Amino acid sequence: APVPPLRTPGTADGPEMAKQVRETLDRASRMLNNVDYQALKPDSRANYDNAKSFIKQAEDALKANNSVAAKLLADRAENIAKQLGG
Repeated sequence: APVPPLRTPGTADGPEMAKQVRETLDRASRMLNNVDYQALKPDSRANYDNAKSFIKQAEDALKANNSVAAKLLADRAENIAKQLGG
């Protein structure tokens, strides 16, 4: 019989993981939408752009059914958005 994939207890998988990633992406997007890009200093603009890029990459990873990568990227985007004060 095939061996099931290893999971950490309490870790979501499949549709539940995708739902969590989407929620994280939505939060990160909302926070970034509250940031005044024009008022940012150049290094903060670079962080903002990176967060937007992480969101896009996370969405692409979800489409490719790579929820682990999508979660990592979504978390990075959300952390940057929080730092930017969104």
